[in-house]
Amino acid sequence: MWLITTALLDLLIIGPTVSFAGRTETHYWYYAMFGIISTGLIAFFGILIHDVSRGTEKTVQPQSMRLAVTALVTSSYIALLGFMMFIPSDIALNDVAKSILTNLTGIVGTVIAFFFGSSAYIEGQAKRNGPRS
Repeated sequence: MWLITTALLDLLIIGPTVSFAGRTETHYWYYAMFGIISTGLIAFFGILIHDVSRGTEKTVQPQSMRLAVTALVTSSYIALLGFMMFIPSDIALNDVAKSILTNLTGIVGTVIAFFFGSSAYIEGQAKRNGPRS
């Protein structure tokens, strides 16, 4: 249920943001930043609430937080790429925007590698130590 709610909230935020984004050229990034930040926050809290509600303990576990942070960074990055791909052709990207995109690509790669690396390490340790009684 939480995933459906999160998906609907994402659609309700991204849809109007994209439709309003091309209306004024001077304030284009206001709408884009609102959509990117909203997408990241909804993904973070949606994944965190879903993961906590389906667990046996109703507290935030480290693996839930890692998953939520990875979802936040990845969904924000995908939203940013979507907005940058559909910038009107008469608005040129300056060097700062290109630099931000390049640096953010490296950060997203690092976060995703950390998520999968730490998850693999934890699962490997659990298999090596065997089930706990």
